Amino acid sequence: MNQPNSILIVEIRTVTQVQFNSSQVSPIAVYQQSDRFYLDRQGLKQIEAAIIAALPRLGSNYRHPLLFDVQVVPGDEIDALISSVENARARIRRQRASR
Repeated sequence: MNQPNSILIVEIRTVTQVQFNSSQVSPIAVYQQSDRFYLDRQGLKQIEAAIIAALPRLGSNYRHPLLFDVQVVPGDEIDALISSVENARARIRRQRASR
């Protein structure tokens, strides 16, 4: 069964001095090495989850703001990879502890 085509718009905006509840804003680290930037896997997973959550609502003008407290820190692709591994290990430990 074919569904009619729908458009998913992913808009990236920056804002300043906006008041949000801290539980609404996820921290995300972006590693910068000269003119290159690297995002760790956790940040990508959060973006992926928001896109997937929107799919059942295609064509309905649904909006889901995804807010990040972005910290640009010195680092390179290896630092982003290390952060990804550390986040994965912490998530696994939390899952084991909750069993």
